[in-house]
Amino acid sequence: MYAGNTFYKDNVITNDKDSNFLCDYNQNAFDLLCKLNINKAYFDIIDFDPYGSAIEEFSLGLRLAKKGIIITLGEMGHKRWKRLDFVRKWYGIDRMEDFTSDNIIKELQKIGLRYKKELKVVFKRDYNLITRVWFEILPYKTTEQWD
Repeated sequence: MYAGNTFYKDNVITNDKDSNFLCDYNQNAFDLLCKLNINKAYFDIIDFDPYGSAIEEFSLGLRLAKKGIIITLGEMGHKRWKRLDFVRKWYGIDRMEDFTSDNIIKELQKIGLRYKKELKVVFKRDYNLITRVWFEILPYKTTEQWD
């Protein structure tokens, strides 16, 4: 699943809220993910490339993604204005020194554990005011009794 224009070629479902983009869906991402979750739709990879943040959709994306999840962290743009209010609420970041993509990634990985999924960083690129991260999804073993 992908929002906007895509370089993916086969078996792709696309979505963009902006109806100027030719997509399979032109819906709010959260609403679409809810609908897909109800219909028990699953995907190998889900790619979030929002204008802003995809944190509100991330948990739903984890429910639907089987092999990987890719996310653009638009939150990094808040550093420009030294805005901590957004990252404080979602990621518990209270100081500019802690406002790093690595700390946001750690919080996303904690969300993954809630869904019994280990999120292993395969690719991370810090660009000017955004970060792009590709997580491989691995099963998270919750017990050690079978070691």
